[in-house]
Amino acid sequence: MPFIEPTNTKILLAKLENTFIDFDYEHYTHIKHGYDHDILLIKGMVYRFPKSAYYFKQLKSEAKLLQYLSSKINLSVPLYDYIAEDSSFARHPYIKGAEVQKTTFESLSKTSLNTITSSLASFLSVLHAIPSSKYKVFGFRENQYNKPIAPFPQIAPIHADLDINNMIWNENDRLGIIDFGDRCLFDPAYDFTVFPMFGQKFLHAVYHKYEGPKDPQFLQRVELYYQQYLSQKE
Repeated sequence: MPFIEPTNTKILLAKLENTFIDFDYEHYTHIKHGYDHDILLIKGMVYRFPKSAYYFKQLKSEAKLLQYLSSKINLSVPLYDYIAEDSSFARHPYIKGAEVQKTTFESLSKTSLNTITSSLASFLSVLHAIPSSKYKVFGFRENQYNKPIAPFPQIAPIHADLDINNMIWNENDRLGIIDFGDRCLFDPAYDFTVFPMFGQKFLHAVYHKYEGPKDPQFLQRVELYYQQYLSQKE
């Protein structure tokens, strides 16, 4: 999808000052590299500002999805405690940890690694099994940006941007998943795209525990998506 230029920081801060009585801050961080949202980090809270009309419309349905997931999975997702009436921004507590790196899981014990792969498999199993009656409520629509890399038998509701920068890891073996703005209906194998980065054992451990829609070519498509991912990073 095309990158949308960030909004001027002063405009975002003014919005918060006009919304909250006695809004006070000394330090803030404006994360500008997101394709579809501006992010302000202030006093342990994340303020998320959609950059386009589509993401304005998606904000409240995203909040409903995250509430649904949080009661069914063993990892952290953003839970909004405030959404502006006009959907111009929303706020949630900061998920502590660091962005996952290629080497993040290399030194973990078997127990810790089992915890992580189980958490990921459970998360994807629940996400990909959301019933079609909930698609509209949770803001899922057919994929608009990614073309199938090979034929696949069925669509599923997917995260669609499960890159390493949207996976947060802390030292308590707790994994967090953020940025559900690109959720859509597409090939469930697409959400496994970056797992080969952590090694074949990691990929197969998640896949073995995964209870979502599988087919004989699932892992083959994962490898193709991963190669496509690497080529786009060059």
